[in-house]
Amino acid sequence: MKKSVLTILAIFGLVAASSAMAGTTGVEFQAFSDWLNAAVNGFLGRALAVSALIGGVLFAIARNSVMPGVAGLIVGVFLFYAPTILNALFTAVI
Repeated sequence: MKKSVLTILAIFGLVAASSAMAGTTGVEFQAFSDWLNAAVNGFLGRALAVSALIGGVLFAIARNSVMPGVAGLIVGVFLFYAPTILNALFTAVI
């Protein structure tokens, strides 16, 4: 009984599966995506990365600990690489 149910579910999953094209169709959010990409890659992204680094360094000095500075550095690096990673994720075709 259990094996036949699993077989039916597996067949249904194979029949119902289709290719995922999340980043290749539709233009509903294209304007927002372009604006966000330009903002993060432009001066706003640089300002956020630098301010995160400076804020982390200031907290590190205030708390006499290295960890807030490391956190600021990680946020800055993440803001630098995030647009590339997100574009790769959303335009991947399975």
